[in-house]
Amino acid sequence: EAAVALRDGGTIQMGRYDHKSGTFSSAATVEASKFVFFVGLHPFYLKKMRDLIAIKIFMDTDESLRRYWKIRRDVKKRGYQKDKVLEQLESREQDSEKFIRPQAKFADLVIRMEPAGPIDAESGPRRAALRTRYIMDNSVPTDLLLAALSKIKTLSVATAHDMDTQEIEIAGTVTAREIMEAAFGLGLNFDELLVKTNRWLSGHYGVTQLIFLLLYQFKMKAR
Repeated sequence: EAAVALRDGGTIQMGRYDHKSGTFSSAATVEASKFVFFVGLHPFYLKKMRDLIAIKIFMDTDESLRRYWKIRRDVKKRGYQKDKVLEQLESREQDSEKFIRPQAKFADLVIRMEPAGPIDAESGPRRAALRTRYIMDNSVPTDLLLAALSKIKTLSVATAHDMDTQEIEIAGTVTAREIMEAAFGLGLNFDELLVKTNRWLSGHYGVTQLIFLLLYQFKMKAR
C-alpha cells in the first residue's frame, strides 16, 4: 500500500533503517517524487511489488566479501562480538538461499561484487580491492560505455554475451572526474535524468552510476 501511494503521488509515514547503528528511526513523512527507490531484502518477492518497480536491481555480493563487510561493520562500528556475528550469518543462510537469492532472476540488472583476490573474512585488510560484474539484457546499448571505460588505463574491462544477457566485468580504479567525462560522451539526456554533475562517484560506484543511467534511458525509451 505504501508503494502504491508513492507511485500515485501521495505521502506515507515510515521509519528509516540506520545501517551504522542497526536501528530504525521514528516514523517520518515521505513524499512522492519523480524517482522513488525501494531498498530492502525482498523487493521482488511479491509479483504485485515487482510490477510496480520500473527498474529492478539485485545486489549479488560474493559470500566471502559479504562476511568480510559484515564482520568489520558489526564488530568495529556496532560493538558486537565476532562469534555472535558469525552465528547470525549462519542462522540466516537458509532463509537467504530460499527467499533472497532467487529474486535475482527478476532483476533488470544484477551487480555481482567480488574481492579481486582471496580475502579472509575475519582478518582481511581495511579495504578490499574489488572486481564487479554487471549482468543485464543484451539489448542495452553499451558500446559507447565500453569504449569510454577502455580508455581509462587504471581500469580493466572485460565483456561476455549469451543469447539473453551481457556481462561487463571491471577491476581497478577510476576517478570521479573520469566517470564524469565518460558520462558526457554517452549521449544521455541529463535534463530528463536530473543528474547533478557534482555528484559523480569514483571507483566501482561511479561505473555503477553510468550503467544505471544507461539502463534507465533504455528502459524509458522502451515504454
